[in-house]
Amino acid sequence: MKFPRFEMERMQSAWEHKVRYDLSESGVEALTLEEITRDPKELLRTPLGYAEGVGREETRALVASFHPGHGADDVVITTGTSEANFIALGTLVSAGDEVVVVMPNYMQLHGVATALGARVREVWLREERSWTIDLDALAAAVNARTKAICVCTPNNPTGQVLSRAEIDRVIAIAAKHGAWILSDEVYRGAELDSVESASFSGRGERIVVTGGLSKVYGLPGLRIGWLVAPEDEAQAALRLKDYTTIAPATMSETLAEIALERRTELLKRARFILGERWPKLEDWAATHSRDSAPSGTCASASAWRRGSSIPASRRSTAF
Repeated sequence: MKFPRFEMERMQSAWEHKVRYDLSESGVEALTLEEITRDPKELLRTPLGYAEGVGREETRALVASFHPGHGADDVVITTGTSEANFIALGTLVSAGDEVVVVMPNYMQLHGVATALGARVREVWLREERSWTIDLDALAAAVNARTKAICVCTPNNPTGQVLSRAEIDRVIAIAAKHGAWILSDEVYRGAELDSVESASFSGRGERIVVTGGLSKVYGLPGLRIGWLVAPEDEAQAALRLKDYTTIAPATMSETLAEIALERRTELLKRARFILGERWPKLEDWAATHSRDSAPSGTCASASAWRRGSSIPASRRSTAF
């Protein structure tokens, strides 16, 4: 396999730890170890051996609890959502298959599908439609050779959310041709209206949902994600995981379990941060005549249009 250069990831990695203000960051402010644990001293007794490859049953059950129609056996704990997406496509797609990717996108799925030898067909969200999905265009792109349809909801980078009706239509389009759906839902819970968006989870037999702790939970440094799928597909993904990271990091999974037990609280925190800071960001952007948020934005992962450079003298501490 030959992977294309991941241009955005290279740019972010080069600068995110050097700049004072990072407008490319799409997750909420990171928590500290002290904030996530009730008693940090308890962690001192954590054995640092190998974790279970698939993830502890307790962790998987917590993930399954907010994925309707699934139990712990349908969940694989991964090293971030990126690994979940990688092993999902790696088990679903072969050279010569077609993969439909809803664009714009984070581009990992596009790059992995390309490396696997698949033909990638793009279906674009467009601003003149307020970034809503063009279901007729999607239907036209899917055919008997389509192995998977890749979506991200809430979408990165537009922030657009698929409605239940749109999800049902995507499922119907995929089912007509026997295609799988891979839904990256890592931003679920970061909706600006504080209403958790609908999930593809449990709504069909050929659906894989991925997610993780990096964006909404404020825990990107744990590198914990998950894959949720029918048990046979989850086991196939686990076989590929044996060739990647083998198992989650023990301490990270311990902290992830604590976070997932506090899921309601952490989602409330994320929505408070968004509600408080999003208007400030809009006001700040309005001071730059050609900088603005895309219309139709529903969630925090939003690409801001940049029309001019920002002099250092105009930096703000408003956030």
